[in-house]
Amino acid sequence: MSTQQLEQVKQLQAIVNKMEVTLGAIADAVVWVGEDRLIQWCNSRFESLVDQPHSNVCGVKLTELLPLTQVGQPVALSCYPDVQVLNGEYETTNYQLQQDGQTLTLQISGSCTGLTSDRCATLVIQDITLTQQTQESLQEIEERLQTLINATPDIICLKSHLINTSKTDIT
Repeated sequence: MSTQQLEQVKQLQAIVNKMEVTLGAIADAVVWVGEDRLIQWCNSRFESLVDQPHSNVCGVKLTELLPLTQVGQPVALSCYPDVQVLNGEYETTNYQLQQDGQTLTLQISGSCTGLTSDRCATLVIQDITLTQQTQESLQEIEERLQTLINATPDIICLKSHLINTSKTDIT
């Protein structure tokens, strides 16, 4: 290898290292799955999600590590996010995952990357459990308030107090 080629390899390695640090620092799980359906790479958040070290994740099928369900039913293998992304048929979708006696709600988005001969599905997995629970609680509170207002025979008047907090100079 020439000196110029060695320098280019070093630069590429530095870029790859920076990308890996960056992807490892984000809060969402990121995983790359090849056309053979085997995981090629994942970030530390994905390792935490599946409770497996990186060495046990790569080379394993996504279905083995992430048993997804929808409406209490297991997701069919042909409907798994990695398969649908590689087929060009995927839209961001919510799934459930049983973990430590809890049901997590995961929102998975994905895209197909690479050339036709070496494609992979890149999946971004966001845990939206708390967000969904908060929305459900707010909806329940709104329904209770609406029921209370509708059941009250008296007139209810809502008044908004807008306070002007801007300062004006008087000269």
